[in-house]
Amino acid sequence: MSEGSRAGFVFALIGSIIGLLISLILLIFAWITKSIGPGPKLYEAMTSSYKTNLIFLSIFGAWYLITSILVIIAAFWMRSAEKCRKGGIIALIFGLFGGGTIVGAIGGILGIIESGNK
Repeated sequence: MSEGSRAGFVFALIGSIIGLLISLILLIFAWITKSIGPGPKLYEAMTSSYKTNLIFLSIFGAWYLITSILVIIAAFWMRSAEKCRKGGIIALIFGLFGGGTIVGAIGGILGIIESGNK
């Protein structure tokens, strides 16, 4: 693995695993909330848009899941010198705008820098 970016790989992988855990928590929470039904009416605004909140939570959890998987793929691309730059760019984009977290974005930056040094 000396040809690619070792630090970029590790950071992107850690960031994507964190993103996967967040996505699973969101999706499980949405499923449990849907199964239980609306709870006590603490806030009228929340209960009036109960279905909208569940849909938003499910979509957000699915987005985090998909982008975290993409960051995992990008992390493994950073192991080879030929795909290191592409993997770094993908990890950076989906680390910032998806579920790869900021740690995944740092891994993407490290991968881009390392590919430029070779």
